[in-house]
Amino acid sequence: MPINKFSTISLQTILAISLLVIVTVVGVVSVFNGDSANEAPFITEEADNSSLFGSDFLSIIASVSQINIKSEVLSDPMFTRLVDLRSPLTDEPVGKSNPFVSN
Repeated sequence: MPINKFSTISLQTILAISLLVIVTVVGVVSVFNGDSANEAPFITEEADNSSLFGSDFLSIIASVSQINIKSEVLSDPMFTRLVDLRSPLTDEPVGKSNPFVSN
């Protein structure tokens, strides 16, 4: 029988501490690896913006122009019962007065 309750360590505690030590060692080794010290931590690729405004953009416009909206939708009772819930925006003062301007 143990003298106090802290004299015996459970198997779960030993496994948890071992796992923590292993993860810490792997993390430290991967961070301080000498081979990748001069490399950037993240590899990024520059986006090619020309494709957005090139053929991809034109194909999207061509596919959108083929969309047909039936006019029956606008005369549907469900559509005509829609209520405009917009509220007008009031002008609010922007910022505060300049304290460095002499009056």
